[in-house]
Amino acid sequence: MKSASRRSSPALCGIYPHNGASPPRPEAAQEGDTAWHGAIAYSRCMRRHVVVVADPDPLAAQRARQALEEEGWEVRVTDRISEALRTIQGEAVDVLILDTEVAELEWHRAVPIIKEMRPRLPIIITARANAPDLEAEVRRQHVFYYHLKCFGLEELRLAVRSAIQRGTRR
Repeated sequence: MKSASRRSSPALCGIYPHNGASPPRPEAAQEGDTAWHGAIAYSRCMRRHVVVVADPDPLAAQRARQALEEEGWEVRVTDRISEALRTIQGEAVDVLILDTEVAELEWHRAVPIIKEMRPRLPIIITARANAPDLEAEVRRQHVFYYHLKCFGLEELRLAVRSAIQRGTRR
């Protein structure tokens, strides 16, 4: 019979948030302490959510990075779609924020490629200004959210939070 301290980590993932208790502190650990083992497993399975921001405007990208990092999310910023695609392929990305003016490939051509790579990845399209043809194309692409930059960073934060919550429920 296996002892409780030898359980696999996946069985212990998330036990502390669900019961309201905090993981024990390292200094409270003793050899054979199953609660401490659970805390170690819990910390291993917790990771920061990763958001990729692909925006050619360095000031807008920096503002988005700062706002999203304040939420505790890891943020990768690029001005090139190729770099965003490499990041999506190589990392566990939770949300992509893609500006309509991103370099190298038109956004509406990039979205189907991204959806082929990662069908469940929430994509938030950002634009400086709205136009009827742009809005129609965004709707055709079936992205998670369409964000106009003039609405501010709080709306973007809410959209990312919603996308992450949707992703954790799957």
